[in-house]
Amino acid sequence: VEKQDGQLIFVNPLRCHPLTSRAQELVTAPSNMKLVLAQLVKAVATMTNASLPQAFDAVNVSDEISRASRELVSGEKKGIFVGALALNHPDRSKIESLARRLAKMLGARVGLLTEGANTLGAEAVRFYPKSGGLGTKQMFESDLEAYFVLHAELSADTQMPREALAAMARAKTVVSLVSYKGEASDYATVLLPVSPFTETHGTFVNMSGTVQEFGPVVPTLGSSRPACKILSALGRILGLEQFEFENITAVREA
Repeated sequence: VEKQDGQLIFVNPLRCHPLTSRAQELVTAPSNMKLVLAQLVKAVATMTNASLPQAFDAVNVSDEISRASRELVSGEKKGIFVGALALNHPDRSKIESLARRLAKMLGARVGLLTEGANTLGAEAVRFYPKSGGLGTKQMFESDLEAYFVLHAELSADTQMPREALAAMARAKTVVSLVSYKGEASDYATVLLPVSPFTETHGTFVNMSGTVQEFGPVVPTLGSSRPACKILSALGRILGLEQFEFENITAVREA
């Protein structure tokens, strides 16, 4: 940004200290994020003579938003990036729709910044609730008796940490597969040591859809084991199907 004489504009619920003087921060409550975007859309539409649906007539543009809009319109190469907070927002569809409308008026590109290195990989293998299943939010709100937590520090790795920790405290059983002793020791009934990704084989799928395989850079420490081996062993003990894989090669060939 500094070298290219660029400008950053952030829409966030808190200040992010971007380490550059060439940034403008539009700080707002999460519930107001779509309103800020709607103001940006209306301001840019006014400057570019673009038409908008009648619903935008009720949107009032603040002076701060007007300044940000002038920066957007005056720029040459523009990009709009929708981050993990917005992608997990209850109004995600509206926020993304407003971002794309704004990009169209500006001639900008839109990018989606996922919250994890393998988000697209999880979608590719259909790692989401099937019919009758529960999403993460529903799990935390359903007062389940047991939870199985893999490689997660719930206070930092979820979008609703307070609800997540409260659900763990209410549960009768929490099995946590972790690489180090942390907050899980406060609520877990059972701690199972698993290797971090640096000690295992695995696969990442980036946002371009490129499959990237990797291997361990150091040996497995102590009695810890790769999570896939622990899951496979537990599945066989419980008599579940498709848990017969012994290594990453068998998983990839399945």
